[in-house]
Amino acid sequence: MLAHRIPYPPHTGDKTRAFHIARHLSTRHDLTLGFLVDDERDLGGVDALRRLVPDLLLDRLRKPISLARGFAGLVRGGT
Repeated sequence: MLAHRIPYPPHTGDKTRAFHIARHLSTRHDLTLGFLVDDERDLGGVDALRRLVPDLLLDRLRKPISLARGFAGLVRGGT
């Protein structure tokens, strides 16, 4: 399963939805959950999430780099 952000703690709408889907799927399937971490403070939720879904794939999203790429795409006329 892919989520665009870490779904823990489930305190916003997008995180809550992804968390509940992952929780449901993990009861019936061997689930691998992949997501981006865009805030270093969210890394504290990785251990709690791993108790629910042991197989996690995560990558840190570095804001200055992502902002530069977004701006470059905007200048080029991309979406």
